[in-house]
Amino acid sequence: MSFISSFLSELPLSVILSAVAVLLAVILFSLLKKLFKFLLHALVGLVLLYVCNSFGSLWGLYLPMNLGNCLTAGFLGLPGVLILLVWNYWIAS
Repeated sequence: MSFISSFLSELPLSVILSAVAVLLAVILFSLLKKLFKFLLHALVGLVLLYVCNSFGSLWGLYLPMNLGNCLTAGFLGLPGVLILLVWNYWIAS
């Protein structure tokens, strides 16, 4: 019999299940943390686009509020909004 199988046979089942539960909890927490960060960045991007559209309407500037634009503005911040404006008005038109 190998060392691992003899070691596992001596451990109580509750210890093994507890270790698995802790591992799953850590993985779930990590995934939820990443999801929350992703959603927070998207929300920041949405706010930046809203502000840009509010003040940009004075000069005829408008950026559509879609997921791609929100994430670009959220992850890159103000430079992302400027990149979107350049893309929207000079490159895409």
